[in-house]
Amino acid sequence: MVAASTASSSTSGESDPTLAHRVLCVHGHAQSAEGFRQKTGGIRRQCKRLVHFEYDITSSFLQGPFEVPPDDVFASHDPDSEKTYTWIDPKKESPVKFIILCGAFFPQNNSEQEAEIRACPLWPKVRAMFICGKSDQVVAEDRSLRVAKMFTDPVIFEHAKGHMVPAEARKDVKTFVQESLESE
Repeated sequence: MVAASTASSSTSGESDPTLAHRVLCVHGHAQSAEGFRQKTGGIRRQCKRLVHFEYDITSSFLQGPFEVPPDDVFASHDPDSEKTYTWIDPKKESPVKFIILCGAFFPQNNSEQEAEIRACPLWPKVRAMFICGKSDQVVAEDRSLRVAKMFTDPVIFEHAKGHMVPAEARKDVKTFVQESLESE
């Protein structure tokens, strides 16, 4: 595994920036990048020899919300130029090796948006892990499990707590990341 062979013996709790694998962290709707970074500290420490999490908030922990062009901008485009409008060519192998979703959900009362999300050809090809709280009052567990059905054999980590990434998830996340990198 490339990532393990390039890891340093850092004891600071930070990952090695020379690692080949990087993790893009995108915070939730009502969070900030810094808040999400702090809440995932245990997972970052657990995985520090496997993948690199950038500590520069502007490069790895993206700060939303983001402006997206209205649908009509894309409505009349030439189908031959479609990949100009996408960040990934669905015919090629995905650069995304795995995805970990905490409190994931489809937009409420918007079946059109949900259909667009489901139509992405990336989902069946990517390993996925879902972290779901049984007593989550922000995103009900069944909403996350509905998203999980888009993926082939998703790993589900259920916990009794609410809308959070519990400490008990650390080892499961590390195992998931290791297996995802080894299956390349």
